[in-house]
Amino acid sequence: MSAVVGYAGGRTPSQADGKVCYYSGPRGSVYEDLGHAEAVQVNLQGDPQDAERQFRAFAKTYFSQFRKTPFGMLRQDPQDAGPGYRNVVGLPGGVDSPLFPLLQEANVNGMKLLPGNGNTYDASGAPAEGDEFNTVWILDSNQLGFNRAEQYHQFHNGLGKAFPKSYTEDLKRQMAAAGTIGETGCPEFFYF
Repeated sequence: MSAVVGYAGGRTPSQADGKVCYYSGPRGSVYEDLGHAEAVQVNLQGDPQDAERQFRAFAKTYFSQFRKTPFGMLRQDPQDAGPGYRNVVGLPGGVDSPLFPLLQEANVNGMKLLPGNGNTYDASGAPAEGDEFNTVWILDSNQLGFNRAEQYHQFHNGLGKAFPKSYTEDLKRQMAAAGTIGETGCPEFFYF
C-alpha cells in the first residue's frame, strides 16, 4: 500500500490552468473553493486477496482515528472545520464498489456513510456536501478525481505528534526524487 496527500471531491473546475492548491494558491485554484476536501490517495497493491487485506487494514485504521463522544464520532482535528475538511472516502464506484461492504464492516461506531456526488456551492454559498458531524461522504473515485497536494503537505508531522525523520525527511526526499510527489505548480513552502 502507498499513499500521498491531496484534494478530492469537488466538481468545480480550476480556473488556474488546472491547478488545485492550498489556500495560498492563485485565484481560482483553492481546493475548498473548488469543492474539494483534504484527502489521502491510497493505492492497494498485489493480488485481489492482498488488496482486500490492505483495504481492511486501511478501513480499520481510518475509523480508529475518530473520538467517541455522547453525540457520535469526532475527528481528532475539530478545529479544522468546513467543507474542505469534511470526511471523505473515495472508492471506485462509490457506494456500489465491492470495497464498500468492507468499509461498512469496519464502521464499528455507526458513523453515517452517505453517497457523495461531489461538492458544489449554491448561490448563498451553502455546500451541497458539508462538514457534517459523525458523517463520511463516500465518493466515486472514478468520477471525482484526486489532485495531489503540494510537496510541503507530504510526509510531515502529525497533529501534535512528531514522526521519525525516516518518514518526514528521508522518505519525503526519496519520493520527491522518484517524482511521486513532484511539483504541482502551486506555491511551495519549507515544511517538516
